[in-house]
Amino acid sequence: MAYEYKEKSAGDLIESKDWNEMGKELQRLGEKKAREIKSATDEISTDATEWEDMPDMAIEISTNDNPVLVLFNAGGVQPASQQRGITSQFRLLIDDEQKAYTLHEYQYGGTQSRDVMLNWMGTLSKGTHTIQVQWRVEENQEIKACYKNANRNLMAVEL
Repeated sequence: MAYEYKEKSAGDLIESKDWNEMGKELQRLGEKKAREIKSATDEISTDATEWEDMPDMAIEISTNDNPVLVLFNAGGVQPASQQRGITSQFRLLIDDEQKAYTLHEYQYGGTQSRDVMLNWMGTLSKGTHTIQVQWRVEENQEIKACYKNANRNLMAVEL
């Protein structure tokens, strides 16, 4: 395997500052990385018009100033009735700050089952962070998730 680092390759003069940078990166890659996951399959629903926490979709992760990948998926999301024109909203929060958002509209009532996905990648400072998913609907509406035991998952992986 040929050695390459930035614009330098095997045979090029490598200065001590380059070795120091490479050493720091190798040390970072060798650190134990944090991983957290929360999963559930019970059917849930909401008629909340204000943001509320999605049941069982909150985790805490302790990071070390490294990039973190956060993934959320909920299957079997659909209107709780045959009512048409349902609007549902979902968001991903890290330390109470919105990092991802999506809106789903259901024009034809309860027969439309979908997956909702949110993701985010960025660097979190060293320390413990709270990651959670929230959802809401418009007034006089109701949405459910995990219909027929579909999964919902929240995962965070320090890279």
